[in-house]
Amino acid sequence: MILDLFKAWQAGQELANPAKWKKGQILTNLVGAVLLGLVSAIKAKFPEFELPAEVQDYAVEVICGILAIVNIYITKASSKKV
Repeated sequence: MILDLFKAWQAGQELANPAKWKKGQILTNLVGAVLLGLVSAIKAKFPEFELPAEVQDYAVEVICGILAIVNIYITKASSKKV
């Protein structure tokens, strides 16, 4: 299934079932939101578990960066080509 995404991207084709991939895109966004919420919840519940602000910022930036890349990639591969 993932290989189809790469093949479609390289060949400039649309995926066979774009609706399925759009649902996957929504799921990816949901997982990202849950991860970011989990980090905030852990920070609130366990104040003694302190990470330096730079580490927290970096973790959020990495999670958001990965989600953005996946989102753009799936959008490009599952959209009709002009």
